Amino acid sequence: MFELIMPVEELEVRSRSPLFVAGQIWAVIDGVDFPGARWTDSPISVLGSLGTAIQAVRRGEVGEVYFFDGPYYLKFIPENRLDSTSLKIGVVAVCDRDSDEGVAWIRGKVALSEVMQKYQLTISFLRGWAESQGEAAVLDLLSHMPSVTPH
Repeated sequence: MFELIMPVEELEVRSRSPLFVAGQIWAVIDGVDFPGARWTDSPISVLGSLGTAIQAVRRGEVGEVYFFDGPYYLKFIPENRLDSTSLKIGVVAVCDRDSDEGVAWIRGKVALSEVMQKYQLTISFLRGWAESQGEAAVLDLLSHMPSVTPH
């Protein structure tokens, strides 16, 4: 199971030039919060990293999702070469503070389609928040996020 949690009611635009939106974002992998429940970060940057990682996995490459306020990242490893709707990926949650290689905290397998769905849903929630708050700069930034629509 893969979840992506980003409480939009906690988002705060802290700077407009350059644009910086702070808030909480974390993943739940097989019931374990990573990097931790209510993790504060730059959620838009994490989402962009997730979109890029999804695109890499769809090409058959390893993808990495970075959390920017700490030494944490997710590694997505393609497990089979089926189409993206049935592709399984290995998910490894890593803290690279302790060694050059990093320490794996969590290992799991999920359907890429589930990760894609969570990404798209989170982008949708963020877009709704930006529209309701009149945050045109956030909406513009979201228009440049990696696309992960099925093909």
